Amino acid sequence: MSGFGFPKTPTPQETAGLAWAARLEEEARRFLDSPRNAIGGRFSEKAFDYPIFGYASAADPLWTQVLNHGAGMAHWPPLTAFLEGRAKIEPRAKLAWPSHADLTVVVFALPQTEATMADQRRAKAEPAERWLRSRFAHDRVIGELTEHLRVFLESQGVEASVPESARTWKSFPHPDFQITSMWSHRHAAFVTGLGTFGLSDGLITKIGKAHRLGSLVCRLRIPPTPRAYAGPYDHCLHFAGRKCGVCVRRCPAGALSLEGGHDKTLCQNYLNFVGAQVHKYGPFDIRGAYGCGLCQSAVPCERGLPAGLPEDLRQRGVRTADWLAVHAELQREAWATARQKEDDEARRKAAGKRRKKPAADKKAPAKPAASPAKTTKTAPKTATP
Repeated sequence: MSGFGFPKTPTPQETAGLAWAARLEEEARRFLDSPRNAIGGRFSEKAFDYPIFGYASAADPLWTQVLNHGAGMAHWPPLTAFLEGRAKIEPRAKLAWPSHADLTVVVFALPQTEATMADQRRAKAEPAERWLRSRFAHDRVIGELTEHLRVFLESQGVEASVPESARTWKSFPHPDFQITSMWSHRHAAFVTGLGTFGLSDGLITKIGKAHRLGSLVCRLRIPPTPRAYAGPYDHCLHFAGRKCGVCVRRCPAGALSLEGGHDKTLCQNYLNFVGAQVHKYGPFDIRGAYGCGLCQSAVPCERGLPAGLPEDLRQRGVRTADWLAVHAELQREAWATARQKEDDEARRKAAGKRRKKPAADKKAPAKPAASPAKTTKTAPKTATP
């Protein structure tokens, strides 16, 4: 375990953080098992499978590098994202400002279902209906899931914030990045150890890049997920010097090239075309949010790290996958221990109340007995003029 950012035996503080992570992930699974995770339309099935999670401290120095060179200077740092999101819930004047070290950024990746991917792999000129439905479901499911997690944390006395729901959040054109926003789930996912970018700008994770991302910032210290990569494109075959470019050939808009990468303007123009075609599948619930995703399907990085990566990078990913499995087990153990302590404490309190109750009953008759004696003493005085 050494060298991956987490000691073999967690400290008490890390154990508490792992327990919180386990509770969050359990809440997410509970939500996704509910009817709210429905793809909609003519399909009576779920929109997404269970997610993977990544965690990073707001004090991580990589945030500075990402903001300066990756996401653009307009991107919020985690503390600002936390405060902007909290401003929607409570006046900032009443909010006790946390330190960077007190905050954890939580990012989750919701994988597309196998039914959606099977249809999407066969698609050529435009996305499959299931993919379009999942894109429409994405805004609703991600929004409701992040809010569900925030409310859960608040119910446990933990302050949390959903940056994308802040009143001041917006996306806008950028001279260097074409389109950017105040808070990027993908860049947050890169910092939290979930994966690196590919030629098409998708995030390649251990579950591939056919997924949807969501994030929140909470006032907890959760042990960070280790980053099994050094650079922002380590998981992409093209940038690793291996022959690939499958996503370029899959793009129906000509928005991808080996030389220029991802042209977001051409991509958006094609999405506008897709938006004009969706009526053939019946009514959709959200306007203006159309997906394509052909570059995320039938590619080597669709469902995991691609075969053919340099051995050192691939081994890092394999070791991290093993680490994450151990990390998840530690989370479950920490949560079980915490729940056992809560149950033991509840039983002790209940037993204490039962022991105190008989003692109170014994003392109760003593008071009425003293009262008649006092009355018999005073009665002769009142009776005699």
